[in-house]
Amino acid sequence: ADGSEEVSFELKTTTVPAEPKNPTATGGLRQVVLNWDNVSDADSYIIYWGSSDGVSESNNAITGIDNTSYTHRCKSATNNTTCNSTGLDNGTRYYYKIAAVNASGKGPLSNQINDITIPSVPANTNATGGNTQVELSWSSVKGADNYTIYWDTSSNVTTSSNSINITGNDNTSYTHTGRDNATTYYYRNAAVNS
Repeated sequence: ADGSEEVSFELKTTTVPAEPKNPTATGGLRQVVLNWDNVSDADSYIIYWGSSDGVSESNNAITGIDNTSYTHRCKSATNNTTCNSTGLDNGTRYYYKIAAVNASGKGPLSNQINDITIPSVPANTNATGGNTQVELSWSSVKGADNYTIYWDTSSNVTTSSNSINITGNDNTSYTHTGRDNATTYYYRNAAVNS
């Protein structure tokens, strides 16, 4: 009897991806924006994070990230889609490491991104109306490099409202001039650092 039909295949070997290079983070209001260089053979990425130095694979993990940028805004869940909190804590220092993943497994962790501190909300914010001006003041925020004042003539002030940048941590007052006496103005302010 004849033997079975000959079958051939090519055995392909794959390796786990390299570590992501040049990870960076930028703090914002209750969030941190992370970026890193693309790893050519990665299918996805995992971000490990915590609020103490020495992040490892035993820390919180955000999985299934399919690009090289991620905005972390949730401390109560593993990803932002199921977030049930109001965001990261202002005034808290966060640390991150990133790993690339492919079909062969997870690669080594990136260098740790250190000292990402989101400044606290300025306390004791006060506004006093005057003749065609509003005098604003607030308490200094530890770790802030400067402040941004957001304002509008309606009460729903957000970071997309009009803004005024105040440079310097010790500069905790501002006189908003050129205002209409018969108009109500609404303000919010935020501490800013790198």
